[in-house]
Amino acid sequence: ETMHGDFKKCSRCHDQPYCSKHCQVKDWMVHKQLCGKKNTTNLPSDCLLAITKQLVLNHSATVDLRTDTPLTEFQKNNAKIALIKKLKQMFTGEFQQFNSPNSASDAASDPAFCAALA
Repeated sequence: ETMHGDFKKCSRCHDQPYCSKHCQVKDWMVHKQLCGKKNTTNLPSDCLLAITKQLVLNHSATVDLRTDTPLTEFQKNNAKIALIKKLKQMFTGEFQQFNSPNSASDAASDPAFCAALA
């Protein structure tokens, strides 16, 4: 949604703005993976979320092309949650070399990283 006007922020981390209670509830399952100290990587939460959203968008487009059946919002949300968990494990484990804002984009060109995501 386009953001304008007065926004409430997440009562836990005080970072994530929401235009309404409806949007906060809708986003909670994804946001709680990164809320406060839950983001165990060296990447800002918005960066990790942007990577996740792009991966889900790419996956969704692939599924659409292969099956002619678009993913539902529920399926996309579940994919975001799973990917955030997986990326946090990867950036703090085997792929620590990509655990910084300056090197995270290099992960996309690493075959081992891409294979681990699959």
